[in-house]
Amino acid sequence: MAKRKLLIVGYENNANEDGGSVVPLGDKRDVIKLLAQHNIAPDIPNGEFLYGPGITIQIPLTGNKELNQILCSLRDEDVAWPVLMRLIPDSDWALMDPDSGRVLHLTSDPV
Repeated sequence: MAKRKLLIVGYENNANEDGGSVVPLGDKRDVIKLLAQHNIAPDIPNGEFLYGPGITIQIPLTGNKELNQILCSLRDEDVAWPVLMRLIPDSDWALMDPDSGRVLHLTSDPV
C-alpha cells in the first residue's frame, strides 16, 4: 500500500476573513522541540527525517530558519492519526492534502 502524504502547515484563524490564512510553522529548532513532545524525532542529530508512531516527517535542511511547511508520510494510518489528532491542536498547525489542496484545521477549542 502506498504511503499517504500530507503537508503540515501553519494556520492562522482570522475572524475577519473566511477560513484564515497560512503562516510559518516557526523556526526549525522550535518545530523539532514541539514534535519531540509527541514522540517524533530525528534518528541522527540535525537529520532531515523525523520518525514517530506510524509517521515519517521530512523537514527542509534550512539551518535554523523559519519553516513554512513540513511533509508528513503516514506509514501506518491506524497509529499515525491519533498522534496527528493530538499534535495539530497543540501546535495550531493544519494538515493539507497536497493532491486536493484541502486543509484540515483541528482545534482544541470549540468554535
